[in-house]
Amino acid sequence: MSVALHRRYNHQNIKLNILGVDIDEALIKRANDSLINNDTTGKQSDIAGDNAKDTKQDVIVKDNTKGEISDKVTEKAASSAGGIKFVHADVMSDEGIAQVQDYLKSQDVQKFDMIFLFSVSMWIHLHHGDSGLSRLLEICSRISRYTLLEPQPWKCYQTAARRMRKLSLPEFPNFSEIKLRGENLYPGVLDLARSHNMEVEKEFGQTKWNRKLILFESVEK
Repeated sequence: MSVALHRRYNHQNIKLNILGVDIDEALIKRANDSLINNDTTGKQSDIAGDNAKDTKQDVIVKDNTKGEISDKVTEKAASSAGGIKFVHADVMSDEGIAQVQDYLKSQDVQKFDMIFLFSVSMWIHLHHGDSGLSRLLEICSRISRYTLLEPQPWKCYQTAARRMRKLSLPEFPNFSEIKLRGENLYPGVLDLARSHNMEVEKEFGQTKWNRKLILFESVEK
């Protein structure tokens, strides 16, 4: 997705800077290797947009489908190609947020234009509870103008919990204490977002996984 976005804007002569963040170090390495080796992204000169005449502010793309949450943030020099950069970080930690804020400073901007959160919120919720989900939305509101969120439905939470039991692994630390569950989950997410000055700009139907996409705008109060 990062490359597709970059190419789309590049073809319109608009320079787009993208920061991809994930807690899974293996996924970040694979993404950076792809940029370096040009396996799936095409030539670097095509990605770089050397002829771009306009500059659009940064986009952060975060996609964590494995849900492996770690308290340790590895400080690494991530590969960068033509405005696309992938870094390994846990955004729920102070160190992870510092990495993101350092990137914003390096681009001389205060906020991202948009944050994409695909298949992420459930894992944050399971590992950090209702307060963690609230913190995630607060962070998005603070550092981005818009946030596109794909919240997983409650049945996905139940499936994840069953998988842990089948594998004889410990239960998610905050699963039993989550109050935003069942039919209260979706409206609860909207209420949390509004509490952090995020207004629903648009709701986009459903993905092929029967999940809604919600576009939030961060507003100043």
